[in-house]
Amino acid sequence: MNPKISVIIAARNEEKNIEKCLRNIPEYKNLEVIVVDDSSNDKTYEIAKNFKADYDLKIFRNETPKGNAYSWDHGVKKSSGELIFLLSADAELNSFDDAIKHFDDPKVVQVHQKVKIIGEENNFISKFMPIYQRYANYIPFIKKGIRKETELKNVNVCDSHALMRKSFYLEVNPLVDKACGEEYRFNDVGGKILDNKGYKVVYESKFIEIRRQPRDMKSFLIQQRWYGRNMLVAYSLFDKRNIPKFFRYALIVFLILALSYFFTKNYLLFVLTIFSCILLLARLFSGIPSLKKKEIVYLPFIFWIIILGDLAYNYGFLQSFLNKIFAGKWLINK
Repeated sequence: MNPKISVIIAARNEEKNIEKCLRNIPEYKNLEVIVVDDSSNDKTYEIAKNFKADYDLKIFRNETPKGNAYSWDHGVKKSSGELIFLLSADAELNSFDDAIKHFDDPKVVQVHQKVKIIGEENNFISKFMPIYQRYANYIPFIKKGIRKETELKNVNVCDSHALMRKSFYLEVNPLVDKACGEEYRFNDVGGKILDNKGYKVVYESKFIEIRRQPRDMKSFLIQQRWYGRNMLVAYSLFDKRNIPKFFRYALIVFLILALSYFFTKNYLLFVLTIFSCILLLARLFSGIPSLKKKEIVYLPFIFWIIILGDLAYNYGFLQSFLNKIFAGKWLINK
């Protein structure tokens, strides 16, 4: 089996990563590479163009920043592969060989890979980030998305970072609201299609993706702002799948309510302030079970990083919110 694979890379201001990403695309004789530059204001686009001689490479550029969901979707529509892989510019793949064999089964629509997270630089921030990510994302009482039982492992349906049939993507994606939070909707809609049509999603441990952590505090805060800007509303505000995000908003809500109560002395605002404080404490302490004993000493630093990260996340959220209301495209580039 030798199906054509289209690797579609979404990139915005990735001049430090795009070259390494392109140089580490796995060798495969029937390969197409597509880069969609999301209106970068650095040299991402120019660096990518230098690789046209190395690959069957197509490069597209968004006139204004539109986010990864739009960029990937645009790349898929321009692709010619039977299989697609939606990749971020700060990630690398090892080989497609072990993943492709699963598509001999016509019911298999996605093959998921093993993910290895590495620090980009040999410094404390890079080494600390895996601990932070494990802590900050530990929400034991929330079941995220729809999961499909396979003969290999329980894995999630997802829109990116998996080798999938282009036909499956095109079947699911028109039903997905791509404005923001697209991975949650793709997970939801895709899971239902799996159940209805008997498709399979499998996991291949020899298929490996390497993802890089932020190299310094500035990179981390930019990343968190980007997350907030692209995760405005995945569902209606009070949908249960939005609950994890409430904890990310707890800090900014607490600050607003506390200041409002300070100036008004309103009893209702006081009650709401206490409630938001409880949410904030839940955000700060809920990840403790994820820590190993020797990692407990990092708690003060984890709290500090969560607070800074959530402030950046909320700033990105407000950018996106105001941009939607006032159509102020200038906000996105700030």
